[in-house]
Amino acid sequence: MRTLISRLKNKRVDCLCMGVLILAAAIFLAEALQPGHTLLPLGLERGIAPWYKQVSLPNENLLLSDPFYVFYPRRQFLFEALQNGHFPLWMPDILNGHPLVGDVLAQIFYPPNILAALFMSAGRSLPVLAWFHLVLTGVALYGFLRLLRLPPMPALFGALAWMLNGNMVVWLENPYRLSTLCWLPVVFLAYEFGLQRRQLWPTLLGGLCYGISILGGHVQFALCIGGALGVYAVIRMLIDSREVGRFVSHPLTDAVLIGVIGAGIGAIQLLPMLELTSLSHRTSSTLEGWLQSRLPLMHLVGLWLPDFFGHPVRYEYGSYWGSANYAEVAAYYGALALPLSLFATARSPQKYGRIFGISLLLMLLIILGSPLVALLGWIPWMRYVRLRNLLALVPFFGSIAAAFGLHTLFQDAADRRKPWILLLVLLLLAGFTVWIGISNQNKVTENWATIAPQLGRLAILWLLGLLALLLWQRPRLGQLLWTLILIVDLLQWGMVFNPAPSMDHLYPENEVTTWLKQDPSLYRVLPLQTSRVIFGPDVLSVFNLHETGGYSSLMLKRTQE
Repeated sequence: MRTLISRLKNKRVDCLCMGVLILAAAIFLAEALQPGHTLLPLGLERGIAPWYKQVSLPNENLLLSDPFYVFYPRRQFLFEALQNGHFPLWMPDILNGHPLVGDVLAQIFYPPNILAALFMSAGRSLPVLAWFHLVLTGVALYGFLRLLRLPPMPALFGALAWMLNGNMVVWLENPYRLSTLCWLPVVFLAYEFGLQRRQLWPTLLGGLCYGISILGGHVQFALCIGGALGVYAVIRMLIDSREVGRFVSHPLTDAVLIGVIGAGIGAIQLLPMLELTSLSHRTSSTLEGWLQSRLPLMHLVGLWLPDFFGHPVRYEYGSYWGSANYAEVAAYYGALALPLSLFATARSPQKYGRIFGISLLLMLLIILGSPLVALLGWIPWMRYVRLRNLLALVPFFGSIAAAFGLHTLFQDAADRRKPWILLLVLLLLAGFTVWIGISNQNKVTENWATIAPQLGRLAILWLLGLLALLLWQRPRLGQLLWTLILIVDLLQWGMVFNPAPSMDHLYPENEVTTWLKQDPSLYRVLPLQTSRVIFGPDVLSVFNLHETGGYSSLMLKRTQE
């Protein structure tokens, strides 16, 4: 009876934690989820001819442009085609005709897109699907951490850190990234469940989810998911073999089965993509060229001080002084989460805490361009993956390690060394920050007015975390406070990044489009760009007007030439 009561209680707690994840995603996207709103940088219209005479909406984030110019036009074309009863393999409106079947960013085979087209418009689908993907990835990581025997509160901490991490936030309006990356913990959850239960159906489900992630559109991330699962499978195989005293192969064979099933499902997208890639302007990099995509060392500070070099919304646009694009180096997953990740690497008694902590450090070494990159360069297709894109895996490994770190920190009240080890980690991070500041003294002095508030914010968050350690004898309350600090931290930092305007401003008709649409004959438009952007690439397709130009990341080489 006690066991039954305990299980029922745990289920109630798990449901409550998953409810917190659902609520946190809803709060984060509250403005965009309002009726009549969407998730697009429509403020760009204020600076685009001919809308600049028509739209007075302020541009809330000048860093965002691809969602407006590229991704939404494809999304609307897909939705209109599906709603009219045909499946689009070709987009005639741009580049004198463009093969959507090979353009992975169009996501024409991605099941959630097809399902959403049955119930809503393309504009409304953007915030709804963003919320769905955030909830899916957060709940999946929570389930994975619970499978690894973590209590509910540390598991919730790790899931929140992953769900609202900086890489998710800054690319939220580019749907193909989230549509692929959100399946990473889902695949790990299915794989781990199958291993623990020794059942086949979770592995088959994992293969299905991996295939869906490939159809999500970011093939580089899909390759990273397969690579991360493969490494984890090898580690599990070695650990399990050591524990039972004999060689066990099923951790690796299960992972291979997931990969084979996923590649088979994704083949409908991968094969046309491979053909289009061979005809496009894209080429793989040399090792030297690949290294140029590494993360600059000074941007490591962004893992605990995300706006040290500026912010595209909070501060004046153009004041950013980092050496790489803000969005490409964003991987913040909490001021308290990163120190916990490093703490878990050093002190976690659970093997998984050390495994994912070490994985975090290895991933950072790869992204920074260490000699490990030369080894990875021999893996087929790996040089198509920009090293900075691998930064998306840092919050994944880090969030899992942080969950184990939080559990370890409050686990044994008799061990008085743990708070001092955490304090040492904080001092090391502070020392690295000082070194970066000294190395860029002129820039720091010039931008001190924006840097000082960031240092103050970090100091407050760290101090609150240290004060919560006073609840040493009440671990659940202490872990709850750390989780609340994390939620406030990530919501306060991330909610301002993505504009969510009214759909009244969604590519409105104007005198130019009205005039062009009067001629029903087949013709193509060529916007002649001047000092002001005229419509921009792909935008005229929203009005069913054909243009000779346009943009695609897989543009035919002869078209580009």
